Amino acid sequence: MMLLREVIENVPVLASEGDLNREVTRVVYDSRKVQPGDLFVALRGTQTDGHRYIEQAFQQGASAALVEEPVEGPCWIQVEDTLPLLALTANRVYGDPARQLKLIGVTGSNGKSTTTYLIESILNHGNSKVGLFGTIEYRWPGFSKPAPNTTPLSADLQEGLAAMQR
Repeated sequence: MMLLREVIENVPVLASEGDLNREVTRVVYDSRKVQPGDLFVALRGTQTDGHRYIEQAFQQGASAALVEEPVEGPCWIQVEDTLPLLALTANRVYGDPARQLKLIGVTGSNGKSTTTYLIESILNHGNSKVGLFGTIEYRWPGFSKPAPNTTPLSADLQEGLAAMQR
């Protein structure tokens, strides 16, 4: 947990309203997944606009909202573009988890899943604690779920990397 003012430190804020000394527990961009204490980041997409769901996010207990336009709500921070700040704020809230891990990235057109499973198997046989974000599933000791997207958004990636450390 950290204070909202720490989460947005050195962020070019255009305007804000509300107490910036409130605690933030997670960074979430899907209003249906908001829990009390979360920072809701309103993303503009091709199908919908996260700004349409800010009221729902606050009703579900969001501590604050990161937005591109002023909104109604107890605490919001307006910035020019929320997408790049999704990564920055998630990295801060989850404690820069990648810094504590050894990471291996696999890219290419063919064979990525097979290659990652081979690497995982080799490392597991070496008694390493291994986590995997793949196109088929996300998994690490004590956790496994089908991959909802080919590439996770930065907040999901940061939350997963933090969970791998536990």
